[in-house]
Formats: sequence, structure tokens, C-alpha cells
Amino acid sequence: MKAFQIPMFVLLGLVAAIVSEAAVQVEEYHVHELTLRGSKDHPNDFMVDVSAIFDGPNGEKLTIPGFYDGKNAWKVRFSPVSVGEWRYTTHCEADVGLHGKRGTIECIPNTSSNIHGGLKIDPDHPRHFIYEDGTRYFLLGFEADWIWALDMSDPAIPNLRKFVDAIAAHGFNHIVMNAYAHDTSWAKGKSNPWDYGPPEMYAWKGTNQKPDHSRMNLRFWRHYDRVISCLQEKGITAHIMLRVYNKMVNWPKNGSPEDDLYYKYIVARYQAFSNVTWDFSKEAHNEKDAQYKLAVIKATKKLDAYDRLVTVHDDNRNYDNGNYNICDFRSDQQHSKWGETILAQRKARTWPVVNIEYGYERGVDKLPTYGVMQDWQEVLRRTYEVICAGGYPNYYYSNTSWGLIKWEPQPPGWKRYRILKDFFDGVNYWQMAPKGRANGTWVLANEGKEYVIFAPKGGTVRFTVSLAASPLRSEWLNIYTGEKVPAGAVSNGDHAKKSPFGSQPVLLHLEGSNGPVPILSPPKQTPVATERLLRYYSAGWKEAKA
Repeated sequence: MKAFQIPMFVLLGLVAAIVSEAAVQVEEYHVHELTLRGSKDHPNDFMVDVSAIFDGPNGEKLTIPGFYDGKNAWKVRFSPVSVGEWRYTTHCEADVGLHGKRGTIECIPNTSSNIHGGLKIDPDHPRHFIYEDGTRYFLLGFEADWIWALDMSDPAIPNLRKFVDAIAAHGFNHIVMNAYAHDTSWAKGKSNPWDYGPPEMYAWKGTNQKPDHSRMNLRFWRHYDRVISCLQEKGITAHIMLRVYNKMVNWPKNGSPEDDLYYKYIVARYQAFSNVTWDFSKEAHNEKDAQYKLAVIKATKKLDAYDRLVTVHDDNRNYDNGNYNICDFRSDQQHSKWGETILAQRKARTWPVVNIEYGYERGVDKLPTYGVMQDWQEVLRRTYEVICAGGYPNYYYSNTSWGLIKWEPQPPGWKRYRILKDFFDGVNYWQMAPKGRANGTWVLANEGKEYVIFAPKGGTVRFTVSLAASPLRSEWLNIYTGEKVPAGAVSNGDHAKKSPFGSQPVLLHLEGSNGPVPILSPPKQTPVATERLLRYYSAGWKEAKA
């Protein structure tokens, strides 16, 4: 009797079927990309709506939009938010080749020490941030508007990596950047080798003078991918300002199909990156149509399955009248009364407040740039005032802001921000509240347990301790050098201590004998089902904006 033999072509087919059914393994919070191929021609591939619904192991349901990426390929980027098996199904009414594709993705534990999931608002301390995995996030921002313009012709991005490494090494963890900007009015054209405005590539097809806003420039956005990935690898948040009004960009007409395409495309392409937050625009007060701004913000939030944080830079009127209560935190620009402004904004609403633009450290090299700048000591002083009034800071360096990117030789202020970041990472800042300005100092306090006192002029520091169950340890911090000097035990009552650093700005830190409270991760916050996004796919972007 002959042994039963399976034909080779059947065996190969079975093997192929097994391979195709095998789940792809992706680490938690890391980006996985699905590539779909269309089955027919379209008048404009960028206008074809594609999505995928992902069902997670804990009942999660994420509806994620796709985007066109050239050569008949549409992509859906997915970042799993919990360990286990995820299943997906694709949807596209315009092309059967893009519709009904199914698959399985196995999410395995995250192994990167720099990736912690999306940035969230701490539910227990809603004036502060926390990562999705429960890790604390002390926001120390750095403005680098044109960071994406580095190495546009070099996929290895060597200069970008050096710049990002330098930023991260000094404690900065939040890059404020444009999605696109064209040029500056104070240094038009290429004024020097470090001037990146106008950039090498345009965000759309065509040119800024003769744009085709109906089609995106894929070379530009593939380079932007590398920038966002580089920042994620280093644990740096990409604070993407979707628009900018004073940098000579020829934008699509507000509310037009091309305008809608621009926002849809960016949100679809980058929402899966856990290090992304959205900002409607740099200096959004330049857009006078409040309803347009609100429509874009609402549509962005509806299209983003991951609920990445949303803010608006510098639009006080709409913040103060409540229009931006749909946002997650407040971004401001104040060049005087830094602490007083933060206190007033905290009083108006319980959410994080960031002063994104309060000073500009003078460049080591004198380059043509924005004419307002300060010495590093003054910018650093303002930074501490913002923090000790209960806000978060965003630093500017004149030679790496706007169209310039020249970070060597490094400015003297940078090493002082490493000192600042290390200090606040070692205190329980989220448990402290500002007490305002008293006796010439700014005070953060968790009464009776921990205090941070900033004395801008040093000298004799006067303060009051109450509710302490036992004496508190005290220590001076030289904010210029990082030197620490013990200041002795402090009990309840009024005190006056003379700084060992003379009239130089100084911090005095008081804490209980048990030291810092350990950081405990709260229960993980998992994104909820996003049925709101289904409206977009069934009724179109116009209704989703309503």
C-alpha cells in the first residue's frame, strides 16, 4: 500500500497560509505599519478614506485612519496600548482592494526605557502630566521650530541625531516644533549656512509660490517620519504646531477640501507615535476666526484614536472666554509678570499651564535672528519663576529657534537646565502647590512635608514652616553650578537663612526625614472605544468637524 503523499504545491500553500496567519509581534507603545494596496485608479489618491478597526485584549476598540504614501500604497499606523492579541479589519468604501483585510498583531512588553506610552493628564493631580504607563513627566520644553529641516537629503539624519542628543543630554524632554514653516521676516532667504528658511522641501506638491495643496509632498513627510521617530527613541515629546501664521507659509484656504486634507493627513500619519501632542498653531491669536480654530481642534480630537493631548499656543482671549476648555492644557506666551500670570491661569482652571515663550537666550555666535534676546542668567531666572509659580517652562535659544539651527558651540545656559531637571526629578513637585510671592521669594509647598523656595536675589531667605510633624531637612542648591550645601534642620515657625552663594539666585529645599515619597504608578489608562470616528468614515470629514 502506497504512503499517502501531499503534493508539493499543496504543502507550499499550507505553509504560506500558516505564515500569513501568524501574528506579527509588536512592542507595547511602538509603531507598527500596515500597508494596503488599492485595486483601481482614483482621481486623487490622497482623498481616499481608509481606516482599520483594532480590537484589543481588554475590550479596546481603536478606529485608526490611514493615509496615502505613494505607489498605490495606503498605510495605517498602529501602536498597541496593552499586551496581548489585537485583531484588525480594514475599511474603505472607495476601493475593494483596501477593504476587509484582516489580521492579528501580538503586543509584547515594551523594552525601551525611553518609551512610556502617550502623555496624559494625571487624574489624581490634574495640574500635572503623567505617561500612560504611570511614569512621571516633568515637562521641560525646548523650542526648535525648524528641527525637521535638518538632513532633508540624508536618511541617516546625522546632524539631527547630534542635535537631539545634545538637547536630551541637558534634560529637555519636550520639543516645540512646526509641522511646516517657510521663512522669517527678519532674515529672509539663506542668510547663512545655519538658516533653514526656506527649507529644502515643501510640505505639498509644487512650491510655496505655486502650491498644489490637493497633494502632499511624500518626500517631505517621509523625512518628517524620521524626525518624529528619532525624538521618540530619545524619549522626547514632539509638540507639533499644526499651523503658524507669521512664517510666510502659503496655506490652503480655510475650510476648503485641501485644508481638511492637510489636518487629516498629519493626524493620520502621526497619531500612532506615543510621543506626539497637538497644538493648533504657534501664536494662534493671529487667526481671527474662532469657529475655524474650534472646528480644527474638534476634528483633530475626533480623528485621533489615541486621544493625544491637544493645546493652543498663545490665544488668551479664547482661553479666557472658555472656548479652549476642549483642550487638555494651556500654552501661553508671557514676557513679564511670569509668576503672577501662571498663578492667575491656574486659578481660572485646574489643568497644566505651560509658558511656551518667555525669553530667548542670547546666541554665542551673533547671527541674524529675532532681535529680542536675554543673557542666560535672566532666562534661567524666569524659568525658575515659572516653575515655582506652578507652571511648566519652554526654553528658547536664539540660534536654534525659528529658522536657525546652530547649537555648537553650546550656549552656557544649557548645562544649567540639566541641573534644574535633575533637581525637580528628585522632588515631589506634583504634590506641591504655589504659595505665590512672599518676602521676595517664590514658594512651592506641600505644607509640613516639603518646600521648594526660589530666591531670585539670593541673600537672606525668609520663610515660614507649619504643620511639620518633625523637623525638616534643608539644603541649598546653586542653580548655576549644581553645588548643594546643607542648611540644617527646620521646625515649625518663621525662619531666616542666609544663602552661602551671596546675591546669586538660589533654591532652598526642605523635606521630611523620610525623604521623597516613592512614585507609584496608577492603574493604566486605556483608550476608550472611539465610535465618534465612525461618523467620519460614514459621513465624511465635513460632518466630523461639526
